[in-house]
Amino acid sequence: MADDGLAWMHNAFGSALETPPSLPRSRKTLIYLILTLNHIYPDYDFSLLRAHHFRKELGVKALEESVDSHLLEVSRVRLYLIP
Repeated sequence: MADDGLAWMHNAFGSALETPPSLPRSRKTLIYLILTLNHIYPDYDFSLLRAHHFRKELGVKALEESVDSHLLEVSRVRLYLIP
């Protein structure tokens, strides 16, 4: 793995919470997000995720609408696939 400042992230979940103070806040947020995903879904490896894989939502309402839209789209596809 290339040393891009994230090598220490692969330590145990608890020890990785001590982030270097020189990291920008947005970088720490990304690291915490990836660590949280790895902790919640231990069968998956999220270590290859980068900032461009995420986007900042404008607010809770916009997030709700986005999730609802995606769920509606998935349910429509599923209806067409069920014999």
